[in-house]
Amino acid sequence: MKNYLSVITLFTLFSLSGCGKSAVTVANNPGETAVLLFSSITSGNAQVIKDNIYISDEVQRDVFNEWVDMMVASQQYKESTKGYNPSYSVVEEKVDGETAEVLLAGKNPAGQNVQIKVKLLVVDGRWKVDGDHGVWH
Repeated sequence: MKNYLSVITLFTLFSLSGCGKSAVTVANNPGETAVLLFSSITSGNAQVIKDNIYISDEVQRDVFNEWVDMMVASQQYKESTKGYNPSYSVVEEKVDGETAEVLLAGKNPAGQNVQIKVKLLVVDGRWKVDGDHGVWH
């Protein structure tokens, strides 16, 4: 449950800024998946967020998906994401079979440089952010 809550915390922190929608919904490698997810969080693309985070427990996944929909639809979210253009890049990518860690760099809504370590795994042939074992650390 603690790691599931870290996914919600992650989404809340990065949803406080962003604009636009991403046209890409699936990435081909761990780095692209991490960039896609974080760009989608800050741009409010709920479907891309849900498609690129893996939570194994069905109930927790359903709750998370409903929460994402509610958060993105809220007026507070729309106001807080106005005018921010997310830009993340891969600093480092370590792949070990069907798991990976990616270090992203970018700027937060306050303009400060940030680095985020993201854990990923292969699920049904696709890279997804690991919502079971913490998204960042």
